[in-house]
Amino acid sequence: MNIIKDPSFGEMKYEHSWTKIQEITFWGKSHSLKIKVKAHKNNCEITQKQKDSYEQFNKNIEYISKRSLELVNEYIKNFYKYTELQPEDIVTPQSVIFKQDGTYVILCNFIYDEEHGLGITLSPIEQVGVQDIFL
Repeated sequence: MNIIKDPSFGEMKYEHSWTKIQEITFWGKSHSLKIKVKAHKNNCEITQKQKDSYEQFNKNIEYISKRSLELVNEYIKNFYKYTELQPEDIVTPQSVIFKQDGTYVILCNFIYDEEHGLGITLSPIEQVGVQDIFL
């Protein structure tokens, strides 16, 4: 197993991508999210775009939390009109993947679609949908 200490991400280990666990307050709750940095091989370096994106993610986590919850709420209202549950009770953030181009997606468990889950992205476009469209 390969381990690096990146100036932006900190200590990361290679498991098909660079990974670590990070405590993040998201949607008013503390979550242990898996941070994944896409790399094709364990000798691939983390790109500057990934570092910049991660730093912006951490810097803007309050806005990202608020806006992503709004988007999830809209998604649920559009596709699951009769639910009485709150989005925070239906969707649970699990990981954030930072792609080599600097885009990122928040992957979540979703009780109404346990097989596919939900993905949320805010940049370059705001989108919520099944995880498959983001991977």
